[in-house]
Amino acid sequence: MLVAGIFSAIMSNLPVVAAFLPLANQFVLLFPEGEKRTRTACAFMLGVPIAGMAGGVITPAGAAINVMVMERLASAAGINITFLAWMVIGLPLGLLTILFGWFFLNKVYKPSQLSKEEVQDYMDSLDVSDKWSAAEIRVVIIVLLMFALWILSTWFKYLNTTIVAMAGLFLLICPGIGVMTIPQFFKEVNWSMFIIFGALTTLAGRLTANGVVKTLVGFVGGLKVGAINPFILAFCITIVAWVLLLLMPIGNSLTNQLSVPLIAIALGLGLDPVIVVVPLLFCGLCAFMIPIDTLPLMAYNYGYYSVGTQVKSTIPICIFISIITAIWIPIVCNFGLW
Repeated sequence: MLVAGIFSAIMSNLPVVAAFLPLANQFVLLFPEGEKRTRTACAFMLGVPIAGMAGGVITPAGAAINVMVMERLASAAGINITFLAWMVIGLPLGLLTILFGWFFLNKVYKPSQLSKEEVQDYMDSLDVSDKWSAAEIRVVIIVLLMFALWILSTWFKYLNTTIVAMAGLFLLICPGIGVMTIPQFFKEVNWSMFIIFGALTTLAGRLTANGVVKTLVGFVGGLKVGAINPFILAFCITIVAWVLLLLMPIGNSLTNQLSVPLIAIALGLGLDPVIVVVPLLFCGLCAFMIPIDTLPLMAYNYGYYSVGTQVKSTIPICIFISIITAIWIPIVCNFGLW
């Protein structure tokens, strides 16, 4: 789970989970059919998408929706969050969720153990070379370089997340690097998400430029609302998000639709919009309560557990997310990072 979460922090969680689930299933199949295999499978198949989805909040590069929210905070509220500042927000949330998920699933399902000989036989069956190939070395170098540049973007504004990602993409498809060809890239990229991302970011900017956000801020500011505790507000946002995700269990869509109104409401109440937007974002990234979002659905399709089992297994993790988010986000907003 930890490795899946770390990989999800610097790349889309979909290919990470798609790569880790077959590996987990191969390991599960080492156990004889019966209660031991079922318990172990539930822990692994629930754990991989949980880790992959929670890891997406650790850095802005972990999910496209992170960058979209950063752009909306900048355009609608004038809040510019740097790469490092985002990690201050997301790293504790992502890592604590992964660690708690691992602890909880281990306690509930108690995965069976294999002998050292069985584990070694499994590792040998993977037929993984002891030496890295030239292409693998080049990928590691490019990824490390990208991460270093993302960190430097905290001080050098022209090195923003998107520019560094595009530069890394160019290197990966550049002839002679040997990682991916240009035809492969054009075939595998999700152009629908690319277009939606650009359209919604433009829409958020136009709502601000045309005065819609300002009107909402004035309306909310004119309401007779007393002082609102930011910790309670952040917690309530997560609870509402979990309920809405049962009705519309596609987290990115939920964040897309509610982020701008929430920013306007927060500004009208005189609060930092990060207090309301990031809890919504994190819940949207962790839409694993029911197997309808792509990642939990991929794990569910292996057939090791029922929908009821998934709901009962993930509700405590969702409650944990609500608690740590409600505590951490209002605190980090007082650090003066943006």
